[in-house]
Amino acid sequence: MGRFHACLVNPTFHLNILLFLVLASSYLSITAKSCIEEERGALLSFKQHLADPSGRLSSWVGHDCCQWEGISCDNRTGLATKIDLRNTYEDRLGGDEEWDEWAYERSRLAGKVTSSLLTLKHLSYLDLSFNNFQGIHIVCQLPTLRYLNISSASSVGESEFPKSIFNLINLQILDLSWNSFTGHFPPQLASLESLKHLDLSYNDLKDHSMLSTLRLHSNFLSGHIPRHLCNLPYLHILDLGHNNLSGTIPKCLKNLTALTFFPSHNYSDLELAEYDEIQTIIKIIMF
Repeated sequence: MGRFHACLVNPTFHLNILLFLVLASSYLSITAKSCIEEERGALLSFKQHLADPSGRLSSWVGHDCCQWEGISCDNRTGLATKIDLRNTYEDRLGGDEEWDEWAYERSRLAGKVTSSLLTLKHLSYLDLSFNNFQGIHIVCQLPTLRYLNISSASSVGESEFPKSIFNLINLQILDLSWNSFTGHFPPQLASLESLKHLDLSYNDLKDHSMLSTLRLHSNFLSGHIPRHLCNLPYLHILDLGHNNLSGTIPKCLKNLTALTFFPSHNYSDLELAEYDEIQTIIKIIMF
C-alpha cells in the first residue's frame, strides 16, 4: 500500500503523464488537417455578399476555416464537407418567450448565394434554412450534396421552382418547404433515386396530376393510405413497400386504370375488405 501511494505522489510520475498528454495533443493537431486555402477564400467571398446583423458569422476569421461556426471539414483532408447556417432563432425561444418578429428578422442572414460556393467540391451537407437568400439556385450545382435544406430560405421574388435541383443525383434528404415556389409539380423528382426524405410543404405548386411514378419504399410510413392519391389519373407505379400502413385500401384507386400498386410489406395491418373489388381493376402485388 505504501509503494502504491508513493507512486501516485512521485513527481516523475506526474511529469511523465503531463508529457504524454502534451505529445498526444500535438499529434492530434498535426494529424487533423486545417482547411484548404482555396476553400477558405471561397467562404470569405460568400460572406462578403451577406448581411449579418446579429453577428452569426463573427467567427469567420483566421486561417483555419474548419474552426469557423457552421463549417465542418474532413479531418484527413481538410476539405469542407458541411455548411450549417440554419437560423436557430425559434429553437432558442424559451417556453415563456413570445415570438419577436424584429428579433427573428435580425437573426436571419440575407444576401446573395454566390458561385464561390462551387469551389467546395466535396460538400455533402448544406443547410441554409430560415434565412433570406437570393440566387438560391446556385446550390443546385453542387453534385456531391446528400443533404440540402433551403426551407424558408428563398427571398421574395424568387418563386420559380428550381428545376436544376434534379442535377443533385446523390441527394438523400431534400427540404424545400415554406418557399412559396410556384409552377407545376415536378414529376422529375422520381429521377432522384437516392432520395429518402422530401418536404415540399407550404409552396404554391399545382397540377401534380401528371405524376406517373411515386416511390415511397422503406420510409417508416404509418397510418392510412391517403385518399388524395386517387387524384393522380396518370399514376402508373405506386411503391409503398416496407412501411407500416394500416386501415383500408381506398376504393377510389380502382379508377386509376394504369396503376401498378405496391402496398405495404406489413399488409396484415391493411383491411382487405375491398380487395376483391379492386384487384380486378388494378394489379396488386404483395411483397
